Amino acid sequence: MRSNATFANGWMGFASRSFTRWGWVAGLVLLGAVAWFCAGCHSGTKDISRAASNTETLADRISDHSRALEPAVAGNKDAEGHLNGIKQAAADIKVETRKVHEAVTRVKDITPWWAQLLEGGVWIIIGAGALFALFYFGLAAPIRAFFVFVGSHFAAILPAKAKGQAKLDAEALESNPTPELDRSIAVRRASDPMYDAAWKAQRRAEQKAASKPVAVKIP
Repeated sequence: MRSNATFANGWMGFASRSFTRWGWVAGLVLLGAVAWFCAGCHSGTKDISRAASNTETLADRISDHSRALEPAVAGNKDAEGHLNGIKQAAADIKVETRKVHEAVTRVKDITPWWAQLLEGGVWIIIGAGALFALFYFGLAAPIRAFFVFVGSHFAAILPAKAKGQAKLDAEALESNPTPELDRSIAVRRASDPMYDAAWKAQRRAEQKAASKPVAVKIP
């Protein structure tokens, strides 16, 4: 018996170490996939817009330096002509950079097929991790209860099947109320939260319709 227990403890320890090791491997693979995805999704339009902004800043510096040189070349016609040409070129550069900013808004980045595939895989992994966290930390039941509570007041978010069944049962109960049908509805409400929310929404709709005043034509 002692040998069996020792074997079992050794196997559990090995499994635990293997799980931890493979967990680290899976984490590193996931991080590498995310990094690869981020590298593949580098935005070319943002680079163009950034380069245009930097070019406009450089043109402003050229204009500032040109104005600073005006006293030094005063009276020299050739130098003044070249300086005016530099200032005009700086102004033209700023005009062209504004055109780039306007044109880049009509350009769309092209994502490689492998980046799109990786993006889908990353979102699947994130969704699976979120679901695991909900169940692991016991948050699924409160979220479901909140969803059911909201659905009982706003039936549009409830499944169509649950709403249709609740409507049929309400009509059947109104036309032919029987203890068997009443018990069947009670059992289903207790076992199916979505049906219970649809039933409450159906009853509220009926009560709201019954409370509306009826227009009577007076001859």
